[in-house]
Amino acid sequence: MDNWLQEIVDNYSDRIFVVTKEIAEAQGIMNVPDPVSTVDGLLAATAKIHHCILLTRNVKDICKYGVAFYNPFE
Repeated sequence: MDNWLQEIVDNYSDRIFVVTKEIAEAQGIMNVPDPVSTVDGLLAATAKIHHCILLTRNVKDICKYGVAFYNPFE
């Protein structure tokens, strides 16, 4: 597992986003008044902060956060 993870980091480090204080705060704001799962909230907040399009099947939860998203399964 360690070798696999290191290979991912080595090959994709320019595409890995760190969860910063700004992202955590954005996720916290998105979580009120309707809680969202931590993973979905962090993904949405990361996409929002970095102006990315979030690829997800979970459009029901993501669409209410003003994040650009695309469902590749539709």
